Order: sequence, then C-alpha cells, then structure tokens
Amino acid sequence: MAEISVKEEARRLIEQLPDDVSWADLAHVVAMHERLARARLASAAGRGIGSEELLNRIERLG
Repeated sequence: MAEISVKEEARRLIEQLPDDVSWADLAHVVAMHERLARARLASAAGRGIGSEELLNRIERLG
C-alpha cells in the first residue's frame, strides 16, 4: 500500500471536521493524529508494549 503525504493526510483530516471547527479543535486533531502516527511507527519497530502488559499496568493503577 502506498503511503500518502502529510499534506494529503491533513486535507483528509480537515475534510472530516465540521464546518464550525475552531482553531483549537483543529490543533487538537492534528496533535492527536501525529501522536497516533508516532505510536504506530514505534509499534512497527517493536518499541511498544503488548496488550497483556498494558492490562497489567492498568490493573496496578486502579
């Protein structure tokens, strides 16, 4: 599958937002998208944690 450019991805994100979106909302969406992209890259590189470890960490919090 071909990778799309950041510019094209930004266009797609903006098109999905409502017409009355604020600058703050847009900034939040872009930031979240960038965090998810970094997380996907880290996971693909084997730098993530497995679901079992995640569940263990959640149990320790609560």
